[in-house]
Amino acid sequence: MFTKISLDGVAGVIISLFILKTAYEVLSDTVKKILGERVDGEMVRDIKAMVRETEGVINCFDLLLNDYGPDFHTGSINVEIEDSRSIGEMYPILHEAQTKIYKRFNVLLVFGFYAVDIDDERYIKISGILKEYKEREAHIINYHGIVIDEKNMTIFCDITIDFDIEPGLIIDKANRYLKKEFPQYKIHVNIDMEFTGE
Repeated sequence: MFTKISLDGVAGVIISLFILKTAYEVLSDTVKKILGERVDGEMVRDIKAMVRETEGVINCFDLLLNDYGPDFHTGSINVEIEDSRSIGEMYPILHEAQTKIYKRFNVLLVFGFYAVDIDDERYIKISGILKEYKEREAHIINYHGIVIDEKNMTIFCDITIDFDIEPGLIIDKANRYLKKEFPQYKIHVNIDMEFTGE
């Protein structure tokens, strides 16, 4: 009444700004959950360390985790296992690892696997070719899953890359390098993306 200033209008603007800020924060969190956000790096490293310590496992790759609310994730991981071990032998070992991971991290993890023979001379040669390629190509994060299928004369391998390069370029070069040394084999290169960042 005395200042001729409409305090209702000022209060309304302040309250509106507060509501808009809160709505943005809530919506932003929801969109991040829907689109997916990077999982805690320490948890990723700890899960991979537990898997690598598992009997019969040589290494692990391609960890994917899906967030299903507070402190609960589902996901999958691929492991390289010794090709001398049978599925029947590895199942209880991997099941025990799955249970330990769930109890510690609340992560229900499904295992995929590659059976590899790291003592095979061809495996060592393929690994060397891919190692050299990785050292020359900054967009390659790792390579794995080297499997030699004698029946179908095919070499399989996975290459993990970042998001800054066209996958086809990596496939073409890897095919060329491997075909040069193994002309009698078909080459099948699968491209993986690194989602967990570890």
